[in-house]
Amino acid sequence: MTKKAVSGGLNTRVYYLFIFITFIFFLLTGVVVFARTKAIIKNFIFNELGYFIQNVDARIDLFIEAKKGRALDFCSDGIIKDGLTYYDPDDKDVDKLRQQIDDHLAKNKVVLDAQLEDTLILNLKGKVIFSNNERNIGKDKSREEYFRQISRYFKDQAVLKKLRRNPTSTVYAGDVYVSEDLNAPALAVSNIITARATGLPLGVLVNRYRLDVLIKSIEIREAAMGNTGKFYLINKDGLLLNIPKFFPSGKKEDIILKERIDIPVAITILEDSVKMLGVYRDFRAEPVLGAAMLMKRNNWLIIAEKDTREAFAPLYSLTWQMIFIGLAALTVIVVVFLFIIRLHKKVDEKNRELEDSRNKMFQSGKLAAVGQLASSVAHEINNPLTGVLNNVQLIKMEMEMGADFKVTDFKEQLDVIEESASRCVKIARSLLDFSRAAKGTFQPFSLNEAVEKTITLIGHELKLRDVSVKKELGENLPRIQGDTQLIQQVIFDIVNNARYAIEKNPKKEAGLIILKTRYDMVKDLVLLSISDNGTGISPENLEKLCTPFFTTKPVGEGTGLGLSFIQDIVKRHNGKVSVESELGKGTTFHISFPVIKENK
Repeated sequence: MTKKAVSGGLNTRVYYLFIFITFIFFLLTGVVVFARTKAIIKNFIFNELGYFIQNVDARIDLFIEAKKGRALDFCSDGIIKDGLTYYDPDDKDVDKLRQQIDDHLAKNKVVLDAQLEDTLILNLKGKVIFSNNERNIGKDKSREEYFRQISRYFKDQAVLKKLRRNPTSTVYAGDVYVSEDLNAPALAVSNIITARATGLPLGVLVNRYRLDVLIKSIEIREAAMGNTGKFYLINKDGLLLNIPKFFPSGKKEDIILKERIDIPVAITILEDSVKMLGVYRDFRAEPVLGAAMLMKRNNWLIIAEKDTREAFAPLYSLTWQMIFIGLAALTVIVVVFLFIIRLHKKVDEKNRELEDSRNKMFQSGKLAAVGQLASSVAHEINNPLTGVLNNVQLIKMEMEMGADFKVTDFKEQLDVIEESASRCVKIARSLLDFSRAAKGTFQPFSLNEAVEKTITLIGHELKLRDVSVKKELGENLPRIQGDTQLIQQVIFDIVNNARYAIEKNPKKEAGLIILKTRYDMVKDLVLLSISDNGTGISPENLEKLCTPFFTTKPVGEGTGLGLSFIQDIVKRHNGKVSVESELGKGTTFHISFPVIKENK
């Protein structure tokens, strides 16, 4: 075997090895990115479900409080009080009185609350004597919880005395129950009615509402959770208060307050009174992302769920797009390398026709040229491939911010990949720095020294950009505890942002950055302020300044992690950051650090 044959075979193997390594790199990176993106989407969905649960909790609270207020309003009605005062079942005009009160309830009170099903006025024995619905008249409600809870105050002089100052103290909003009168699950709100003059109890007012009224208001919000988003409302006994989406068909009266949800997480939360976020199978045996919380008011359990197939659908769609793009890129690499191999073979065949001496002299140069060519092609192909992979990282970040990302076509996707490659690299670097913020070595150091070292590093760059630096450093500052490298990074980032703001100032004034340090003896703090005469920050942007991924810089010039990174570092040093800014005049960062407590 000649050296030419060995060389040619070796180069071919190198090409194939490079293709194989590129494929493996793409595959492993894709797996990692897929897993990270899936975790981000999962956290996003958990936040969405948690927000829904909190919203439901708030809606139920507002509903009940509103209905308690309505009951108080009805109980203070003078006509109702007088009706109870003068009510005598043996009076010949009792029917006339009853008609007057019933008409008053129907025409003047019930119309105030469109959600109200009916109103009952009970005497002290629990008998219905007035109502906007004549079918209720004469019924005995003494065993109902809404009467028993109020009747215990009839002889409690302390409570009756307190009622004159605080009428809300006796309002009772009970749990959901099946009303025989309404033939439906209902909520009852009741309160004591007292005489005008004496304050003594006259009877009990009961306002009743169908459970459907409350459930429908929540179902409106459910639509925002997507096609598979659903919720359960479960009472303290583990019984359903609503019919969840996709629940097996059946009569409402056979489900509400009768059907028990056999989901382990629901049982656990009801028993342990804890919040929950997790992935599990629902009553359909479908995998879902779920969030649950126990309400403090009435121990109801709220569960919100979303199918994993819908939650991760964008990721799966994007994954197939990336696989297609990756295979296309790999195909291009293979075609290019096959062309190079073929070209190399043709050149090698021509060279064999030359004299052996010339071939030997040329061989090394030829191999070097081919190696350079291969390296150049690999570099040119690897760059767009890196762009493809880094774009996945960008998409991950946009999903974390709640962006609704959709890939329309292949050409559009390639354009986005090309334009976003640089920004993705910056984001990855900033994220790495952010994660390292908690790993610093804390020890005593001088803040003035940190300022001096930082300005030494960046001073030349500022000078080149016509930005002056003025230092007003306090003398004999107490030392602070922390990581000097992290604090230098904070100073560097703020100064660098100030440089950028100065360069963007349309007034084109001479750039000036002022760094001041001093010791606040009263608060025992070392203070650092960094001011610039740059463009300044608008009030609306000032509120979002330390929000991760928020930036006022153009796309490609900033990641939005710098100020969030600064805030994190300062907090880890038990310090505080505040910002003052005015458009057109400049910005000042104020940072404070506690001094080291000396052992006495």
